[in-house]
Amino acid sequence: MRRASIGTAVITFLWAWLTVSVETSIVFRFPQPASSVNPLLVATLSSALFVAPEYGVGFAFICGLMSDIALGNAVGLRSIPLVLCAAVVGMAQDKLSREHPVTWMLLGVMGSLLHDLVYFSILGLVGYLPLLYDQLIKTAAVSALANGILSFVCLLPAYLWWRTRTRSFPDRLD
Repeated sequence: MRRASIGTAVITFLWAWLTVSVETSIVFRFPQPASSVNPLLVATLSSALFVAPEYGVGFAFICGLMSDIALGNAVGLRSIPLVLCAAVVGMAQDKLSREHPVTWMLLGVMGSLLHDLVYFSILGLVGYLPLLYDQLIKTAAVSALANGILSFVCLLPAYLWWRTRTRSFPDRLD
């Protein structure tokens, strides 16, 4: 294994740990509308868009697994929806405009809806769905709105970092 691969793995693990820590220790303590924010989803979208699709899927898996362990959930309850969202963004990456903020907001909204649909489906399959369907729809709608706004706010610094990192300058002026 190369030295750069080990460094990337350590940085990925630390970012995942920080994101999961923020979600499990801060976001879950907010009142109901604000607790619908999903920082793991926004971090997954950021890594899939601005680093690499494969990195985004791996980051989503690590974040979901760490979140499941931290919350005492069944393993896979959070990682399956996050990996699915990262995979969809990775597959559609050629068709997306990374440089447009509306794309970020739409990804936040659509990713949140996809995440909630898969998450609630898994909860239903295992027999633990504590909410009624009208409450699920309301929760998913509020979550989609909150994650759309959060995506715009949080993906802007990620975009600026990506833009400065990928900018190439000509060797000479013609």
